[in-house]
Amino acid sequence: MKTGSKHKIARRRTRFPHIGKAAAQLGVERTHLWRVLTGERKSASLLARYEALAAGG
Repeated sequence: MKTGSKHKIARRRTRFPHIGKAAAQLGVERTHLWRVLTGERKSASLLARYEALAAGG
C-alpha cells in the first residue's frame, strides 16, 4: 500500500532571491519591493538602490 499524495508539487524558480533580506536592508516592505521589481509600481529611487545592493553583494 502506497502512502502520500498523488499530486506532484510544482517546482518554481525563485524570481528574486533574498528579497526579504534586501527589503529589510532598504527599509521597505517586501511586498512594496516586489511590486517595484515586477513593474506594478514605479519607484526609480528604490529600483536604483536595489540594483546597487544586488551588485554589491
